[in-house]
Amino acid sequence: RIHLVICNMLRSKHLAELEMPEDDPWTAILASVMYAVRSTYHTTLQATPAQLVFGRDMIYPIEYVAEWDVLRQNKQILIEKNNARENSGVSILTTVSVKKN
Repeated sequence: RIHLVICNMLRSKHLAELEMPEDDPWTAILASVMYAVRSTYHTTLQATPAQLVFGRDMIYPIEYVAEWDVLRQNKQILIEKNNARENSGVSILTTVSVKKN
C-alpha cells in the first residue's frame, strides 16, 4: 500500500519543472516524498508515523506521547470489524463425511 502512495506522490510532482542535479536526481525528490509520508496523519493510528517513532511532531515543536494500549485496542477493533464484514457472506462447513472404499 505504501508503494501506491509513493507512486501517487511522485506522479503529482512536476518532475520536468524541477531543477535536479544530474549525478543524483532522486535524493531531493524522495526526501520530500518521505517527509510527506512521515508527517501525514493516519486515522487508524490517530497519529503520524513520525510522532510514534520520534515522540514529537515534525511540523510543530511539540512533544507527542503515544498511548500504545489504546492504539493496540483500536487496531484490534478494526481487525475484528473487517473480519466480520469479510466473513459475513461465508458459510462455514462444520461436518465432513468421508466415504471409504
